[in-house]
Amino acid sequence: MRKAFTVSILGGAAMIAACSASAGTAAQPALEKFSGIWEVSPPGPGPGGPGPGDDRRGPPPGQFGLRGPPPGPAGAGGPAPGLGPDDDRKELGGPDIEGLDRADRMTYRRMTPAGKAAFEAMDPHDLPANNCKSNGLPSLVGIPDVQQWTFDGDVLTIHYADFNTRRTINLGDNAPKDDSHTMYGHSVGSFRDGVLTVTTTGYTATPGGLGRNAPGSASRSTVETYRLSADGKSVTGQLTIHDPEYLTGDLTAPIAFGRANDVTSIEEVPCDVEASQRYLDK
Repeated sequence: MRKAFTVSILGGAAMIAACSASAGTAAQPALEKFSGIWEVSPPGPGPGGPGPGDDRRGPPPGQFGLRGPPPGPAGAGGPAPGLGPDDDRKELGGPDIEGLDRADRMTYRRMTPAGKAAFEAMDPHDLPANNCKSNGLPSLVGIPDVQQWTFDGDVLTIHYADFNTRRTINLGDNAPKDDSHTMYGHSVGSFRDGVLTVTTTGYTATPGGLGRNAPGSASRSTVETYRLSADGKSVTGQLTIHDPEYLTGDLTAPIAFGRANDVTSIEEVPCDVEASQRYLDK
């Protein structure tokens, strides 16, 4: 039985933003209200929330990969809440990889034959988190941690505490185009009617590219939307993942996070690849 690293995601979210050229300079002050450090909270307790040890339960209904009735023999309501790891494995199926949680297995059920084959062939040693790297999007959007937003002209930089990852978003309708493919893709943003929208394309095929342990293809794209609350203390929105090569339909997740307190900062913690993979040999 292979072992896999499970990344917890999508209980809250990151943020991504933009400035529309058609909105002109008037949009910039509104965008700058997103500046600062934000904190993503984990899912709450109960079925689907955090659990002890090798928790495969995944996020609560309505979160990543679980919006709407799941396909398959489990029925319109999906598996009964409170199932343990063994029941999850029997009920949801999926590759025989120790460490997969319910979200992984629900994603597997929504994958094309090509996606399932890639998942089954996955080597846990290749997972980004086992190589001191972030899984990238969509994981960065919801890992329970902090992130700092900084604007510099038509560029937004987000510094995530997760593996000290920095992401760049080009703002405006005239943002430069980039046809290259990278692990984090190429992000462009727009700001209209109070909604921040970021579209990311140009991904490379990545183990863990669909959020936890499920791989994502080079054909995938993501769209994030964010709206700032009237008091400027919270953000809500949605993430949508489109991967026609590996998914039979889009995956969506709600986004929610709050402004961190004034003493919060991001500390750069070193990571050792050998240490991060040591558990795989046990």
